[in-house]
Amino acid sequence: MNRLMHSVVRGILCALGMLGGHTTECALAGAITGTVTYRGPAVDEEFAPTKSPNADYCATLAKSKPELFRKNGEIRFLRTIDVRENGALKDAVVSVRELVDNAFMARFSGTEIVIQQCLFQPYTSVVVDKRNFRVVNLDPTNHAVAQAVMHNPHGFEVAGPASRTLFNIALAAKDAELNRPVALRSLVQGSTIKLVCDQHPYMQSWFLPVTNPYYAISRSDGRFEIQQVPAGKRQLRVWHPRIGSLDIEILVPSEGSVHVDLELPVK
Repeated sequence: MNRLMHSVVRGILCALGMLGGHTTECALAGAITGTVTYRGPAVDEEFAPTKSPNADYCATLAKSKPELFRKNGEIRFLRTIDVRENGALKDAVVSVRELVDNAFMARFSGTEIVIQQCLFQPYTSVVVDKRNFRVVNLDPTNHAVAQAVMHNPHGFEVAGPASRTLFNIALAAKDAELNRPVALRSLVQGSTIKLVCDQHPYMQSWFLPVTNPYYAISRSDGRFEIQQVPAGKRQLRVWHPRIGSLDIEILVPSEGSVHVDLELPVK
């Protein structure tokens, strides 16, 4: 079906109430595509790679994951700002800010994080207020000491220099998980969530609260796409936890796409 015929059919179905009347399907919508760049350098933070009681497991990772270690496994590092060729910035969250979609928030299945090889994955994502936050430990049993690898996910709501604990749960066995709703008190102040492991401080992830499904995470080439955004003037934010954020106004077309190149300023 070509684009013109699709629009005609969609208009007829909406007029007859067969697509829910006021759903996104019945609104004129376009796509936002673009790139996120940063002209500063990539940044690595360095840590001691081990902490009792998991020293043996985390240290032996140096053999299978040498890209995460330096000085023959004596230093574990976390790439906190991942800049690639031509300034492409990975892991930036791009989101439409002013739209509140209550149906989306009600059906949001939760934020999903896995622990694997002493890493939280992904490094950045989104969260919805009062919806579940789930962390699963996939690291194996530590046979050398007859126990599982201990991880301790500790979630904070961060607003400027202030932070408060949302949860602090030990996951002492493979496939152990925490899964609970998070209630954010400082959304008006622009709060975000920081996740760290109290056992392994190089394990960190960050999460941006959203109120609608119109968001994307920039890939390794800095590119992103957000589909089916309601047409009109929209407030677009690009956010990176270690760099900051930038807000711009864009005009989303009723069909097709708008391309935006977003560059986060170097501090």
